[in-house]
Amino acid sequence: MTIFGLLAHTERAQALICQRKIHLLANSFPRDLSKWWFEPHGRLAIFAPKVIRTEIGRFTIAIDSSRAINVRDLARQNLVNNPAQLDGDFAFASWDCRCLTLARDHFGQRQLYLARRDDASLFCSDLEPLLEERHWSRKIDWEAAVHYLTRGLPPRGHTLANGIQSIPAAHVLRWTPPAAPVIQRYWTSLINQPSSLSREDVHKRIKSTLHDAISSRLVAGANALLLSGGVDSSYLAAYARRIARKRLTAYTITYNSRYRKNEDHFAAEVAREIGAEHVRVSLSAKRAYSTLRKVLKSRSEERRV
Repeated sequence: MTIFGLLAHTERAQALICQRKIHLLANSFPRDLSKWWFEPHGRLAIFAPKVIRTEIGRFTIAIDSSRAINVRDLARQNLVNNPAQLDGDFAFASWDCRCLTLARDHFGQRQLYLARRDDASLFCSDLEPLLEERHWSRKIDWEAAVHYLTRGLPPRGHTLANGIQSIPAAHVLRWTPPAAPVIQRYWTSLINQPSSLSREDVHKRIKSTLHDAISSRLVAGANALLLSGGVDSSYLAAYARRIARKRLTAYTITYNSRYRKNEDHFAAEVAREIGAEHVRVSLSAKRAYSTLRKVLKSRSEERRV
């Protein structure tokens, strides 16, 4: 679900994009040309396999999200310029014939990175391809490293890789060449005025927001979720089961019997109470390591498609 893109800054870069020679500008980016969108004049190229990519009106939009976002609504309701109205996790790139827009979701669940060069700038919703790029300097951003070691995070908008910046959560970057890019915050959890809601109204609003979030993530067919048996996952499972039209399957991870903190019996009790199918998945350290290797390998192969 990774987004890849290039924005040309020179005539040579534009010519290479027009000639579909992406590998000469970004050797680590995918080479399946059938999944690339090329701006007719060579100013931009976007690759977004397994995610929505379409042209609607004057927009070309590529989205990386775990949710099915309706791109037509995104363009029709002008959500490209107002991403605060989008729900869930997302990173998207949009081009409207002259302006590149890069946006990241409210809480930074999805990533989005930008590497600026003299000939072309590369953007990607995964960091590793930019680190593998032959044009990258292979240098550490020492300022970011100091922040990371002292505060646990690099400065906002920085990564530990020199020359590769991160679009901050709840921010949008707009770039209309030859002008410099502008990054702006589009949403904050802070409020300017104190709330006058009663405690009861606050509870109702939280409940309504939570229920909307759960229902928006259910599909028409069968659904599944992870169930630990704790308060949070139990509430999510109970409400999902109430509104789901078809089967709901709850998965619980169990560990080796030597690990005495297994709580799968709580999850089983919740599943039985709400009428959900319950599946226990036994996970040893060896199996966890093997599964992790497979996941990382599949991600690496996906990027090289």
